[in-house]
Amino acid sequence: MNPNNQLPPVIIPAYRPSDELPLLIKKILDLGFTVFVVDDGSGEKFQPVFEKIQVLPSVSVLRNSVNLGKGAALKHAFNHILIEHPNISGAITVDADGQHLPKDVLAVANEFLKTPNALVLGSRTFHKEVPLRSRFGNILTGHIFHLLVGKKLSDTQTGLRAIPKALMKEMLPVKSNRYEFELDMLLKANKSVALKEVPIDTVYEEGNKSSHFNPILDSIRIYFIFLRFILTSFTAFIIDIIVFTICIALSKQVFASIVAGRFVSLFFITVASKNFVFKSKQAFFTVIPKMFLLWLFLLGISYGLMLVFVNEFGINIYLSRILIDSTLFLANFFIQKGLIFYSDQDDSDS
Repeated sequence: MNPNNQLPPVIIPAYRPSDELPLLIKKILDLGFTVFVVDDGSGEKFQPVFEKIQVLPSVSVLRNSVNLGKGAALKHAFNHILIEHPNISGAITVDADGQHLPKDVLAVANEFLKTPNALVLGSRTFHKEVPLRSRFGNILTGHIFHLLVGKKLSDTQTGLRAIPKALMKEMLPVKSNRYEFELDMLLKANKSVALKEVPIDTVYEEGNKSSHFNPILDSIRIYFIFLRFILTSFTAFIIDIIVFTICIALSKQVFASIVAGRFVSLFFITVASKNFVFKSKQAFFTVIPKMFLLWLFLLGISYGLMLVFVNEFGINIYLSRILIDSTLFLANFFIQKGLIFYSDQDDSDS
């Protein structure tokens, strides 16, 4: 039994859990934790498992009548705990599939007690024995997370996390409800709290068959905002190039042709970014001035680089456009996401 009586509560979102879950909870209880289990619409077939759980001391079972997703289950527990236990410093999330050992739950909790304002992640090592579907999903999300925020994490998909109270509150309005919720938590934490990693054991049953995470579909869902931006930007790029090509053929004026192409694509990208990519609730007239300033900024950089590429290096004008716009693509995404549509990210339907 851990003598520390300030251990944060443990949250376990459970969808169609195995018969091993009550045993896992007993081991966690033996370490001095209280536990909140969320039955995320598992159905009548799995009620015997939850009946064994709810009779355990220091355990509360919360329920969703239908399956709403892991993110929704976590938000249900966050909201309940924040209301019923307002003095907690945070909470620890643990997966229901047995991948997190009780000793590792305690290790993450103890690290959190040292730094209660940090998001503490129990990070696994993905060796060759780990199922390919799990390694693939984590490698994919890890690289894109690094690309998006410039920070490397060894395990972006870990479900073992100690979450500070302030971050729990911040996550309640976020609309993502499934596995992408955990990435949204990392993105939000990266702006507001420290991120810490604690090494934990990597535990998988054969084939990781109890996991409901699909590494391809759920990774796509996780990065759906980015994928929507890619699609929208590619369409705007095609519109821009078509207008640019027509204007350069008619006028032979590089700057005027760039302006024309960007001006036409500006209206398309503004409407698409607002309504399709970030699903912003801001009025169009409040967004367009910001997008226009971004347009001027990128236009100036694009024109300057175009002169250098064409006049100094002798690169073909069309190849120059492709090289320059590819370089500016990520800058455009970060500026839109971080400055223009930042206030709407809590409402984005990822």
